[in-house]
Amino acid sequence: MNRERDAKIRRFKERKSLETRLKQLRVAVENPNCDEDAMREFYLNTIQRFVLTSIDELESMKQETDILKHMAKMPPRGAEPPIPQKSRSLNH
Repeated sequence: MNRERDAKIRRFKERKSLETRLKQLRVAVENPNCDEDAMREFYLNTIQRFVLTSIDELESMKQETDILKHMAKMPPRGAEPPIPQKSRSLNH
């Protein structure tokens, strides 16, 4: 669990860093005289940001699935819990 949390924090920090760099590159890319290296970096950073976002979304969906599976096992709300039946012995 700790490892997953550390990975999520690392991805968050990396995504924030990518977003900052993308803002800078966007200005350069909007320039009609933009060089090919800046455009390549812009598109690679954009892809990397989407990859990190997708990983986080997949993990969120897995957690949602686990919660829904757990909820499916629970009795419906408002339903009375089953009354335990006393076992009757055959020896009177």
